[in-house]
Amino acid sequence: MFIYNEDFFYGKILNCRKDALEDILSNKSDEYQERIISKKGGKRYLSCLSDTSSIATLQRGLSNKFLDHIPVPDYVYGFIKGKSYKDYLVPHKNREFYLRVDIKDFFSSINKDLVKEVLDYYIRTDNDTLNKNLIDIIYDIVSLNDSIPQGAITSPSISNIVFRSLDIRINKYCRRFGITYTRYADDLLFSSNNSFLHNKYFLKKISHILQSKRFNINSNKVIKSNKIISLNGFVVGEKIWLSRKRLHDINKVLYLYKTNTFSNINSLLYVLNSSDYIYRKTNNNSFTSKMEIVNYLAGYRSFLLQWYEFQNGDNKNFKLLNKIDEIERILIEIEQLK
Repeated sequence: MFIYNEDFFYGKILNCRKDALEDILSNKSDEYQERIISKKGGKRYLSCLSDTSSIATLQRGLSNKFLDHIPVPDYVYGFIKGKSYKDYLVPHKNREFYLRVDIKDFFSSINKDLVKEVLDYYIRTDNDTLNKNLIDIIYDIVSLNDSIPQGAITSPSISNIVFRSLDIRINKYCRRFGITYTRYADDLLFSSNNSFLHNKYFLKKISHILQSKRFNINSNKVIKSNKIISLNGFVVGEKIWLSRKRLHDINKVLYLYKTNTFSNINSLLYVLNSSDYIYRKTNNNSFTSKMEIVNYLAGYRSFLLQWYEFQNGDNKNFKLLNKIDEIERILIEIEQLK
């Protein structure tokens, strides 16, 4: 996907006049709202836009009509339509050695020079000054306070595009030693039957490749393991399955519902919000309405159904199917609460 002229850029991609764009960009910081999400070991700060904001409209156009069409390697799974965290794990089944590497401050490590260096290849008008101007405009649309904000619509695509050359270098190095590599956002996963994967020189080489673009490994989150590896509540070994930790929150909600009697939706909200959860970190762990509970249960039902269908033949987990059926029954009952 390339941009060859100015009219195409403003008319087809941004769908915005040049003079109107200047006004929007001059006030862009006013449209962002900070959102704080708790995470293990601290907090994650997101810079979010409302669906109706002018910057969000520009970013959607830029993503849908340009950035999302720039190819990334097929071993990249984060922020890719049609790919999931499960897909990211599948290539690593039944290996002897595992290594997970986390990139420190992933989005904030993506600076202006990295973005402009990558975009320069895709902006191809016949005027060098215009090329530079369009690149500056794109960067202005996708950045906040001269960095790539986590939470912006365009940040996932930008991160994958910037990281593309590193993905290729890492994968090429891994192939020399029979090592499988996949990436999901800032999580790099490696597996092999070759013990070299756990050699300190392998990790040192990966660190060297990352530092060539000023990315750094979070040494506190490096995981080395044998036979199986547990990541974010998923366990990879001879097969892939959900850990008890991953099912903790939904099991807690189902247990609370089954062991209490509710006369109205407020009584259900009170009971659910009196408990603690592992993965549910939004709104201080609180459910705020019946719709939020329904959406949570429906989302988990869909998630569990995907994992049930992913399993094969006699290995299907019928306890999981029972849990799916239980969620469906509770959803119907909750809909009746006033």
